[in-house]
Amino acid sequence: MEPQPQCCKCGICCIALSISSLNKKSGKKCKHLSLNNLCNIWGKSEEPSVCRTIKPLNDLCRFDLRGNVKKHFKYLMRMERITSSNPTKMI
Repeated sequence: MEPQPQCCKCGICCIALSISSLNKKSGKKCKHLSLNNLCNIWGKSEEPSVCRTIKPLNDLCRFDLRGNVKKHFKYLMRMERITSSNPTKMI
């Protein structure tokens, strides 16, 4: 069994995914994402429940992001489109 990966603090999930409780659109940077890609409301009562459920993925969060940021972003944007109520053309 592979160990659970740690968050690599790239901030991609806070950009690619939509967060309806924050009125945040997919592909837009969350207003709570800091300049060093950390959530300013993580662990606080105002953190949306959907954000608390996001876990690092083996395929995305386990290795060095240099050169892979675009790939990760495209993957999450594709997942966002697939799971949205109004899917559009996928990447």
